[in-house]
Amino acid sequence: MRSGWTEPCITDDTSIHCYEIVDTLITWKNASDLCKYDGGNLVTIESAEEQKYITDVIKRMFLKARSLWIGSDMLHPEEERAWSNGEKLSYENWAKGEPNNVDMENCVILRTNNSMWNDVKCTEKNGYICENSCT
Repeated sequence: MRSGWTEPCITDDTSIHCYEIVDTLITWKNASDLCKYDGGNLVTIESAEEQKYITDVIKRMFLKARSLWIGSDMLHPEEERAWSNGEKLSYENWAKGEPNNVDMENCVILRTNNSMWNDVKCTEKNGYICENSCT
């Protein structure tokens, strides 16, 4: 199930961010590809304000998915964990003990029950959050 793009919600001097939360369970790569196809990317959560907005949207939805892919990955071993668009993480909301990279957990989910982040295998199937920035 696709939620459709939210109304513009987070603004600063240079951009407006809109989100689409999708309840369809797919792998991280497929989610990333579908976001790009729709003109966006998997979400990059860059502040507590943005995290709160996304959490509030999720709370208003009836989601079957327990977890949603976000745009952080560690798919290139020589790099530190970053957003899939190449930006370094400037804000983090990890669950206690995470990220732990147990058994090659290179992708990141946001849990729908508490909005905390967890690293998991990229081949798991979860819902996902797309983001589109308009300048």
